[in-house]
Amino acid sequence: MVLIIKNPKNPMKKQLCRLLGIWLLAGSMSVKAAQIIWVVQEDGPAGIEFVEMLRTEGHDAEIMVVAGEPPTQEQQDTMNAADLIVVSRKVNSGDGAYNTFVWNDAITTPLIAQSPYILRTNDSERWQWMDGTGLADGAPSPLQANDAAHKLFEGITLTDGLSPAWHFAIDRNTSVSTDGVAKGGKAIATKTGDPDGAIIAAEWETGQVAVGPRMMFLMGAREPAENMGVGADYGRFNLTDIGQIAYLNAVSYYVGPWGAAHLWATFGKDLGEVDSAPGGQDVTILVKNLGLDSPVNITNLSFAGAGKDFYTVKSAPESLAPTEVAEIVITLDTTGNTGSFDAALVIESDSTIESIKTRTVSFKARALNLSGPAAHYTLDETAGVEILDVSGNARHGAVTEGVDLTEASLIGGDGTAAAFSGGQVTADLTTVGELTDFSIAFWMSANEDGDDLQTVVAKDDGGTPGFGVLRAGNNFQWFVGDSAKYE
Repeated sequence: MVLIIKNPKNPMKKQLCRLLGIWLLAGSMSVKAAQIIWVVQEDGPAGIEFVEMLRTEGHDAEIMVVAGEPPTQEQQDTMNAADLIVVSRKVNSGDGAYNTFVWNDAITTPLIAQSPYILRTNDSERWQWMDGTGLADGAPSPLQANDAAHKLFEGITLTDGLSPAWHFAIDRNTSVSTDGVAKGGKAIATKTGDPDGAIIAAEWETGQVAVGPRMMFLMGAREPAENMGVGADYGRFNLTDIGQIAYLNAVSYYVGPWGAAHLWATFGKDLGEVDSAPGGQDVTILVKNLGLDSPVNITNLSFAGAGKDFYTVKSAPESLAPTEVAEIVITLDTTGNTGSFDAALVIESDSTIESIKTRTVSFKARALNLSGPAAHYTLDETAGVEILDVSGNARHGAVTEGVDLTEASLIGGDGTAAAFSGGQVTADLTTVGELTDFSIAFWMSANEDGDDLQTVVAKDDGGTPGFGVLRAGNNFQWFVGDSAKYE
């Protein structure tokens, strides 16, 4: 027999769920898996981690594509039969599918909106949840807990009423609303950084803005500038550990909490570029008992994957009380080696939900010799188009037509060099990050023939570089912007 219990915000149905819950507990454990519909304008890999995180928690998360026109009657029926709808950041407010009140008037299921763009009042068919049209791309910052007792902050330690940031920086950051909530809604969390006071999370009860309960929980990054307007690039995953806790709190706020002992762990950690120097670095992940009934015990911790031998557990809890959040501290020490160090922490517990007794936290890391060169091109190649970075950081480059790498380019018949006549060597150094100071060293021999100014080394493409070295006759000039600073 299959018994499906829907959990809408309806007092009579709430009573029915409670009574059925008493009967169910008598024969089995209390488990709250939910049917969740994840709505996108077009399918694609950006943001799929949100769906994977829901599925990892044991929920039935289904992707629904709604594009061009409002949801069909069949799609509306499917959403109204579900426990929760999430309209993801992968939607464009100019798309006819979202520039409509159908979402307010026909969808009775609780709904979480990730994008503030569809909620504005700049035309009569937007959803009208906010008091204006103010939007901004907000960088990560601590959040003011406007309602510290709200379910969203369960398990989150507040310091002077502030929660650590829910998002990390990626692309153009998270789109936030700088206007107040409309029609009796309540702001739950607001930014403290630029723009100060912008709303990250808010909620409306049934009947205030829609025929069902509604929440604005802003997550998923705005698309990168170079891909502006490309729907598939909207909404890349950008939740911090704390943000993941708040997000799962939002889900359980509408679909109900897990009753049984249920261990959650940080979805994954991309450590980026780390120093290969011996001694390593510590990485903290969070774990939480999402259950309400009993403690959950961690029975074993181990590592798997190619880089497993370089990770160790520094500290970890043995047991977590219901709703408790704790830290597991991991040390990554590459012992001077460089390259990729990907691995996974395998957490085994006595969770009463058999399918998730084992949780896996993936780690991605790339170790560099940060005390050595960021990139080193010897130009030893005598054929092909690839230029190797021999620093160990794998920032390889490529040549275009007009660069001679053959033996004929060698000076005096020995040593190596590359002859340039209009071509260029290009390499992507964006992974270097923001540098407070740096050095560039190279050797060259200039030929006075050609244009008055020719770019030798530049940050950009040689037009008006952010900085660069240019040849002027037999001399060289250091440029910042479009002005020579030194000759």
